[in-house]
Parts: sequence; C-alpha cells; structure tokens
Amino acid sequence: MNTLDQLVNLTPAADPPAYDANQLFNIAFQQISGLGVASISGTVLDATSDSPLAGVVVNDVRANLQSTPTATTDATGAFLLTQLSAGVQNLSVVGYLITAGSPVVLATNADASGVVIRATKAGQINGGVIAATNGSALSNAQVYCAGSETNHNIAVMTTTNGSYQFPTLSADTYTLSFSANGFAGTTITNITVALGQIRSNVNVSLTAGATISGTVSNEADAAPLAGATVFLQDQITAAIFAGFTDTNGTYSVGNLPSATYTIACSLFGYVSQSMSAVQVAPSELSGNNTFSLSAGGNVAGTVTNVSIGGSVADAGLVLSDSIGDQFYATTDTNGVFTFTNVPAAAYTLLYLPTNALPAQLTLEVEAGETLSGIILQVHVGATITGTVVDPATQMPLANVAVIAITPDGDMLETQSDANGNYSFTLLAATGTYQVSVMGDPENSAVNVNVLQLAGVISAPALDVNPSASITGVLQDTYGHPIQGSVILYEDGQLITTSQCDTNGRYGFLILQPGQFDLQGIANSASFEAVGINVNVGDNLAQDIVAGSSTVTLPISTPDASPVGTAVNLYQYTSNGVIYCCTATAGASSNATFSGLVTGKYRVSTATSDNYGALQDVSIDGPTNVSPLVLTQVFSLNGVVTSVGAQPVNGATVLLTDSNRSLNYFGQSGNDGSYSIADIQTGAYTLAVV
Repeated sequence: MNTLDQLVNLTPAADPPAYDANQLFNIAFQQISGLGVASISGTVLDATSDSPLAGVVVNDVRANLQSTPTATTDATGAFLLTQLSAGVQNLSVVGYLITAGSPVVLATNADASGVVIRATKAGQINGGVIAATNGSALSNAQVYCAGSETNHNIAVMTTTNGSYQFPTLSADTYTLSFSANGFAGTTITNITVALGQIRSNVNVSLTAGATISGTVSNEADAAPLAGATVFLQDQITAAIFAGFTDTNGTYSVGNLPSATYTIACSLFGYVSQSMSAVQVAPSELSGNNTFSLSAGGNVAGTVTNVSIGGSVADAGLVLSDSIGDQFYATTDTNGVFTFTNVPAAAYTLLYLPTNALPAQLTLEVEAGETLSGIILQVHVGATITGTVVDPATQMPLANVAVIAITPDGDMLETQSDANGNYSFTLLAATGTYQVSVMGDPENSAVNVNVLQLAGVISAPALDVNPSASITGVLQDTYGHPIQGSVILYEDGQLITTSQCDTNGRYGFLILQPGQFDLQGIANSASFEAVGINVNVGDNLAQDIVAGSSTVTLPISTPDASPVGTAVNLYQYTSNGVIYCCTATAGASSNATFSGLVTGKYRVSTATSDNYGALQDVSIDGPTNVSPLVLTQVFSLNGVVTSVGAQPVNGATVLLTDSNRSLNYFGQSGNDGSYSIADIQTGAYTLAVV
C-alpha cells in the first residue's frame, strides 16, 4: 500500500488542501480499490425557464463504463457526484433531455465544479408485461424501444413485477419489441411521444412460445451435419427466425409465435432444402422436422466475346434444369462465374444479353462434382443498315416499313426513321438476307450477304416510288393539335405507324393504291377509325379529330381505398382492341375520361391490395357513368420454350375465357418468361402465338 507521504505527493501542488490522516487513508483506499477520487459539482436548470430543477436524479456513466455514480439535486438544483475517475463523464438527468452541460472531462485527480446542466422534460413510455395464460408478471423480459426519426434505441429489462420504463425519450414515434424466454415475442408500433408526455400503461401479454426442432444429416451416409443454418419464415407475416445444428445435427428454434412456417436448411457444400406448412400452436413442440442434404455440385467458367475478343463482365447467367428450377450468377470483372451447391441434374446455362446474341450450353452436374473451365461464347450479332429514298428526288423517306427475309426464311420487320434510315440488329445467322420495302418486294428488294456474326453491313439504298400520300393533323375535341400517333391499317392488318410531331402532323407514303383505315392514338383521347380510299397519284389530306364524350367510373373496393389507383381504358375498334388512355381515381373514388368517341371500351385496373376489375363499358352519349366493382385478382407466370426446350422471345400469350373473347395477354422476354397480372377469378384457355 502506498504511504501517506506518497499520497500527499499525488495531490495538486498549487494550494493543496489540508488533509487529516483519515482523509488520506480513505483516498488511498479508494485508489487501491480502483475507485475514483475526483468529483463533479454543479446545478441542474430548466432549459426553458432557467429555474432550478429540484429532486431530479443525475447519473454519470464513464465512457469506459468503469463507474456509474448518481446524485439527487437539492432545492436549489445543486448536485455532487463523487468517486469519479479521470476521463469523459457522460451525465444524464432521469426524465430529462440535456441540452447543455454534458459531457464533462476530468483530468487526473482533479475536480470539476460550477457545472451547469440545462435540461428539458423528456417523453416517457411505461407499462407492464404479463403471461397471457395466467396474467402473472414476467420479470427479466426484454423491451426494446426504437425511434423512427431520432434513431433513439434503448433496451431495458422488466422488474420483478413485470413493469418497465423508458423515462428519457426524445419527441418521436417509437416501436416497442417485447421478448421473454419461453414466450413468443410481439411488437407495438406507432407510439407517438411528445416532449413532457408520459405514455402510460403500454402493456402486453405474451403467449407461450412454440418450438420447432429436427435433425440435419448427410444423404450419402446419414451422418449428422453440424453448423447447418435453419431459417423459419411465418407464411403470413414473413417474420424470420433462425437456428443452427449442433454437433449431433439437431436444431431447436423456440419462443415462436403460433403460426404456419416454411423451414429452409442450408450448409456450405450441400444443396439447400425447404419444407412448408409446418404449423405450431402456443407451447407446442413440432419435432422430427428432418433434412437429408445431398452434396452440391459446382459450375465455374468464363464468358467470352468471340466477336470482338475479351471477357464479358457483369453478365447475368441462368442455370436451369428440366423441371424449372433456376440458379443465378453474375460474372466478375474478368468474366468469371461460379454456381455453387446446385443439385445433381442436367442443366442449360443461358446468357441473354441486350446487346448481343443469346448464348447457351448444356451441362451435366453430378453430386459433389465441380465442373470448371466452362467457356460460354457470345457473339454480338451482325447488323444491316440502309436508307429508303425516293429515286426521282433522292430524298429520304420516313415511316416506310422495311422487311428482311433471313437465310432461314424468317421475316424481320423495322421502319425507316425521319432521315430514311433503318437497321436490323442482332442478326444470328450468316448467309443472304433479302431486304425490301413491305408491299413492294419486286421493285425494291436487295440482297445482303452476312459473312460473320459481327460488324455492320451497309445495304444499297431501297428505291421506293410511292404512288400516293396521306398527311394530316391529329386533333383534340376542340380542333387543337395534339401529340400521339396514327396507325395505317389495310384489311385489318397493321401496315405502319406514323409518330406525330409537336404540331400533331403525321404522314404516310402509299406504295400501292387501296382501301385503308387511319386510327389515331393519344394518351388523352380516343378516335374513330377513318376509312380512306387511295388511288395512284393521290396526295390526300385527312385530319383525325378526337371524340367529345365523357365517362365517369365510380370505383368501390372491399378493403383498401381506391384513391390514387390507375385505371386503363382500351378501345374496341374495327381493327382490334387498342390502348386508349389512363386516368387516376381521385378523392371521390372516381376515374374520369374525356375526349372519347362513342362506342365500346374495356376498363382494366388493379389496387395495391390485389383487387381489380376487367369489364366492358359502353359510351353512347355526351356523359356516361359506369360503376366498377373490384374483385380479387391474380397473376400468371410461366416460360415459353420451343420443342427443343429453348426459350422463345417475343411470343404472345393469350388468356381467353369460355366465350373465347380475348381477356388478357402478355409477351415473353429474352429468357422466354412471361407474366400476366390482374387476372380475375375464372376458367381460361391459354394459347401461344
């Protein structure tokens, strides 16, 4: 033990206080015991009024948690904290938020005096936790308080009588989470607390928790597998719980709410498994939920671009088996990819780039096998470009439909732009392509030879001698020009489309005389199809004017408010059903469309809570009202493949009812997948064209 003389030498040199032997002994004892010898004295004032706060508790928690002294202010707001060690002292006032005066830094063996703490009354939440079965108080239950804006997060334990308290909260909206051993946890959200407000009796009763247990073993030899991760997900709330297997391959996840769960099991080097519809009631044990994991296979390799050389980074790959299971990987900066822990099966490795040709390989993976060195080669595809011109003037011709017959006999279609230019990209076959203007192959056809699946081939100009023209303006109800497009039909077949300019002007060059229909499309109106007879040499002017009728669609839903729901309107025309426009349900739950022509329409809508409508409405006068009643809707997803199990891109999927009227449709993507949403209950026929 230090001598008293040594201790005297440790005190400040300037104006040392007079110590008697007892005081020096106490100081020595505190230091030897690891207790501090410094103090903080000061006053606690109300931050708003500067009035002293009497009878409040001041706590000090050092940054290293070495000591937690406490003191209570007297009538003048004064306090004294003793036995403090040097360092940062974080002061707090129970029930108050400190606005100034904390923290305080203490030097070695030095006191701090005259500290002024200003504080404002905090918000509080208190309550109790009991067992739902018998109402008994639950002690040592954890209550976690999380603020949504201030990130004020605190955890406390309930006392012996089950009570808890959060006495020093900022103004915020809080979420309380409750948990206790042997009980299912629960959460209370949206508890709003203002400064100075006390939210009392925020009580909960916890139900006895259920337990799900089981074993995980190796399929090959039935040996237990330790360290496997077991996830449980509530099939309704999507809440997730987790556990791990021990050295015996057993797992047990307790304190579960009464629910139906999906269980998933995974372990590195093995194929993951899952089971669903595992139901437990309060206090129930669901055992024998066993998993037998098989060793997984691995596939590794590189994606290379054989057209321009080098590897392909950030390529999204899909590994698919014959029953539709899919695994995903993305190449790194060096074009390297890895699939791990896949089941033993025959696979198709597929890459569907947006700027190159699809690439695929077939693979056979055995259990525990690693296939490495796989090379997936990608071609960028060839491109044919050209121009459509008037041979008499050599001027470019816009909005001309151009077709290309591939070496395999397939037909590709595109359209010339405002400068007469067209292109066919991502060509997947070498050989001769016959390029011509639609409707005039005899006079305009040129042959283009594609020798490799890369590069751009410039085709000779396509000379077009139009026999007539149609021009006009797309107009709203009042004769003002509007932007949109005009479709040219012949015998119900779409020939080409003209996009209107900013003045609503459109135009078509007609190669062969005949009877045509002009159909206007705009996002704010609907139009009658205009029939027009075109003869050789005609230069016809035809404006297309929107209708003047209005329809109001009141919407009623079983649950959620329809306000803000988008409602789509489709028009039945002599050339088929076309999209017309979209409106949003307003505060009155009505969607209103104006600028419509009379006739038959189809309405489609869906709300955020999976309700929707698909029904026909008729507009037969200036104003129309047609209520919509929403029912539950569903989605249909799938993949379109060829006979050889290859994905088919661009296929149209039709869903028709028993009357064989078209109700829904979708289109397959690069990977052959399609999705049709907002389908109402019923029996349908699925067709692909």
